[in-house]
Amino acid sequence: MAKLLSADGIVAEDRTWVDADAPSPVAGPAIYPLAYWLAHRDVLPADSGVWLDVDAEPAEFAEVIPTLALIAIRFDAFTDGRGLSLAVLLRSRFGFRGELRAAGSVHEDLVHYMHRCGFDSYLMRDDSDLAIARRALEVERTTYQGSVITPEPAYRRVARS
Repeated sequence: MAKLLSADGIVAEDRTWVDADAPSPVAGPAIYPLAYWLAHRDVLPADSGVWLDVDAEPAEFAEVIPTLALIAIRFDAFTDGRGLSLAVLLRSRFGFRGELRAAGSVHEDLVHYMHRCGFDSYLMRDDSDLAIARRALEVERTTYQGSVITPEPAYRRVARS
């Protein structure tokens, strides 16, 4: 079973990932493709999540973003940074306040950067070293540059005498 890294630690993934061609909604907590969720949102539980590919355009579904409890961004390759940009857009421009989850090709060495872009949880690959990924979230709490987590750069956060 896939492992989920979050502020609560390392836990088993508790949601079913639904494919776009699913005949009907599944029982229990689930994460649906955006198009499926939009078509069936009236019958889905309020805590249903949505998964997006890294090339999703949030402006196309901006009106429903505040109503979502969870958005998962699926990374097909760890070298594709579009998912990081998408996370920043969802948090800063579209005001998403729910859980933002990274899934797919999530590597231990990227978890720190994903956190700075606004991710809350990380569905790690089966071959990931979860201890290293967890430490990556604790490595550095003070950074010079601003981010989604800490918008102001360090020089603005420091009180001058």
